[in-house]
Amino acid sequence: MRIALILPTLLLTAAPCVPAVQLAARGPAPGVLLVARRDIPDPRFQQTVILVLAHDERGTLGLVLNRPTDASPPEAPDSRLRLFIGGPVAPERIIVLGRGDPPVGPHLTVFAGVWSSADQGVIDAALRASPVPESLKVFRGHAAWGPGQLDAELARTDAWALFLAEADDVFTRDPESLWDRFMGPNRPIPVRGLPSRSARPFERHEGGLARRSARVLERAKAGPALSQVRFTRIVV
Repeated sequence: MRIALILPTLLLTAAPCVPAVQLAARGPAPGVLLVARRDIPDPRFQQTVILVLAHDERGTLGLVLNRPTDASPPEAPDSRLRLFIGGPVAPERIIVLGRGDPPVGPHLTVFAGVWSSADQGVIDAALRASPVPESLKVFRGHAAWGPGQLDAELARTDAWALFLAEADDVFTRDPESLWDRFMGPNRPIPVRGLPSRSARPFERHEGGLARRSARVLERAKAGPALSQVRFTRIVV
């Protein structure tokens, strides 16, 4: 029996690979990524991706997401958990980033579905819950700027690119390649003109802007457009 199958075949030569789209931010705020540009003058932050945890009149606090060590955190039940160097400030201090429901105890909501805490009770409880690397990251030290310091740096230099973080950025399985994803040849296209995250998650902002931004992201991630697909007839 001869059966004719109509299968979609991607026309690889029809159009170049379309980079992903990521929401840009106008300024630092909780949930914003600071991505070091290639010519950043401070060698401590070369090729770093920093998640902003807090930004207000007291200053800015952030964690470097792409500097894992080979060590596991103390008391970690899962050896896959790696200890990260969160920044050059207070290297004796432990801070955790968690994904999912917030803990019972002192914590910050960074953006929807992502929280942080430096409280020892929260840290111990999070480790006892047998976390996996995709739901918990443990950092030693952090990055910090004094009052107005980061805003002045951003106004004076072009050292950082700013994006709104996604949970998959924060909890990527390949943190070493995170900077290349933003600054390499296949870096995402920033969607300009969007507000920074406030203390509340961006996803809670009301109005058409958030809905339009979500639709842009979905279209970019959906794959090739229909004009890039043709149907091939295969007879078996």
